[in-house]
Amino acid sequence: MPGIYGSIAAILLSIALLYGGNTMMATLLPVRAGQEGFDAIFVGGMGTGYFIGFIIGCRLTPWLVQRVGHIRAFGALAAITASTTLGFALFMEPAPWIVLRFIYGVAGSGLLMIVEGWLNEKAGQGNRGRVLAIYTLVYIGAQALSQQIFLFIAAKEVTLFLVAAIIICLSLVPIAVTTSPSPTPLRTASLNLRRLYATSPVSTLGSLGVGLANGAFWSLAPLFAQGIGLSTQTVGMLITSVIIGNAVLQWPIGWLSDRVDRRFPIVTCFFGASALGLTMSFAEGVYLILAIAAVYGAFAQSIYAMLVAHAGDKAEPEDFVSVSGGLLLLYGVGALIGAMPGAALMDAFGHQALFWWTASVHSGIAVFILWRMLKRPGRAEPMPEGFQAVPKSTPVAVELDPRAEASPPPDTEHQAREGGVTTP
Repeated sequence: MPGIYGSIAAILLSIALLYGGNTMMATLLPVRAGQEGFDAIFVGGMGTGYFIGFIIGCRLTPWLVQRVGHIRAFGALAAITASTTLGFALFMEPAPWIVLRFIYGVAGSGLLMIVEGWLNEKAGQGNRGRVLAIYTLVYIGAQALSQQIFLFIAAKEVTLFLVAAIIICLSLVPIAVTTSPSPTPLRTASLNLRRLYATSPVSTLGSLGVGLANGAFWSLAPLFAQGIGLSTQTVGMLITSVIIGNAVLQWPIGWLSDRVDRRFPIVTCFFGASALGLTMSFAEGVYLILAIAAVYGAFAQSIYAMLVAHAGDKAEPEDFVSVSGGLLLLYGVGALIGAMPGAALMDAFGHQALFWWTASVHSGIAVFILWRMLKRPGRAEPMPEGFQAVPKSTPVAVELDPRAEASPPPDTEHQAREGGVTTP
């Protein structure tokens, strides 16, 4: 195992830098937009633009890698992402920022797909569970650490844009100097709603609902924090609290979900997220808000991995990659839609209305799951690997999941002709 860890260390460093820069920008842009006086609807438009770009990037990157190779594709996308990051500092207007956020989403998803494909190749058969656990810790840690920079540098300064660009550029170094052979061509995933719903109605609508709520939260929570009078430093702590809450609860509730009907902890988290969201919308005081945010993150951010596990319990082993990849794309569709209703409500009723939107989505999905539990009682037998904490990243990360090992290997001849396999 030490050999495995050594071989993936450079890739994990690139991943940490990418997630750190991306999460930092996700907080910085709404904060700076609020300081510049942008309406919430424009901030929501940035979130929508990012998620549209992210989905398009997941479709285009396999084609780009097929044409120029992994390292060249990564270098080109890193240059685009860093340049886009600096572009935000040059054009302090809402419309250019929406366009730049879209470009950032296209290039950013491509960067993650490439490094995740490399990580998957290095993990090999039999080690994916350990590698996925390490990857998830790196993913969460990088997100949390990136928020601490707001304690030291004011968002009003251009410095933060420069720091984010530097971080993204540095992510290129471990990939550029690696002597490892390039991995096999990337696969992408398609969204087959009929097949997903037939496999698991709860996971299908649940993933859409999590996307609707999370897309609004990650796009607008910094604006909410500013609107209720929190300082820039406290905005970073609010996001950190949500991330830590997720990290603390995800594994224990996943363990529980392997031993009961998974729909019980899933519906509990949906109702809990709804209640905590409403509570946070009316809370006052920095410490109280941070505490509520941590519990909110524990419930709201832990749901997606359980939904993937529930769908995996009901799918055939060879279909796991296509089902979980489709759920991730459906989450992305929900995220690109969810930011705009949240922004419109904030413009109409005030910043606290963000959590009125997330609470309505969470409670609506919870009611649907209760109806499904009454209609189809009983527990689906869990897969042998059980629950796995999975990041909401790109379809390539799905193949790191040890539950995917029963899936058929890529058709390399078809990849060579088509520039990547489309998972049905």
